[in-house]
Amino acid sequence: MRYRTDRQQPAENLTAAEAGSPRRVRERSWAGFTTSVLALQEMAGNAAVASRLQRLAGNEAGLRLFPVQRQTAGMVTNEQLLNALPEREVPILPPDVEARLRILLRQDRRQPCLDLVVEALVLSGWIDRRLLAGGRMYARLAVSGEGESIPRGSRREGNFRSAYRTPVGVGPDAFRGGLSWLVTSVLHEYQHVEQFQVGSTSIVPGQEPVPSLMLQQDVEAYCWEILHARDTGLARNHRQLLEVWSRAHENWSRLGDPGRRALSDLYTQTHT
Repeated sequence: MRYRTDRQQPAENLTAAEAGSPRRVRERSWAGFTTSVLALQEMAGNAAVASRLQRLAGNEAGLRLFPVQRQTAGMVTNEQLLNALPEREVPILPPDVEARLRILLRQDRRQPCLDLVVEALVLSGWIDRRLLAGGRMYARLAVSGEGESIPRGSRREGNFRSAYRTPVGVGPDAFRGGLSWLVTSVLHEYQHVEQFQVGSTSIVPGQEPVPSLMLQQDVEAYCWEILHARDTGLARNHRQLLEVWSRAHENWSRLGDPGRRALSDLYTQTHT
């Protein structure tokens, strides 16, 4: 059976119709990188780079502002360019990917943006593409909240059982809070994907359409977001971090003592 939960809708708010046809809703490093300046130059041209540097740095570091060319030897060093750039928003993304994603977000190109996020997280080991239906996540206008993940059961292969690949839809709200909000939303949904796996290392694994399990799994996913807030950049936005913590607490408060017992240590960690 399939059922529905999302990052905004508590499991106990399911309608009878939804319960019958449900859905489950919502240290790595990069060795070397291409600077955000070069990525911006590739996508938007020299004038955009010069304009950005002028806004960010002025002439405070002794930079002479000019239309940037590919060959800047003897004029501006890479170190000067990097120092003129803002602090990285999402530490687990390479700087050039961040730059491209900001452009895609401004252009509201949701599927290319989502594909690039997932690709970067696959390359850095945060996501296993083999667990996703179609090997990707899908931008879906019809998804309420930030996302939904749909368990599809499991199958036997020889002496082993494995879960079917999980369809994951990412809704419009995930794209409206900035890059770090998108990344943490994607990884929230991926926590559900891992919870659905046979032999999952999740504290609360399973695919059963049981309200208490669905609440537990959302608590675990929200706590994961909080504990990885520095990695995703969520820690830089206190309002959004508080929103995620509030959702974790709301789902926690709906659990009885038996449901809380398995998650007690994890939930306590989010308060330290």
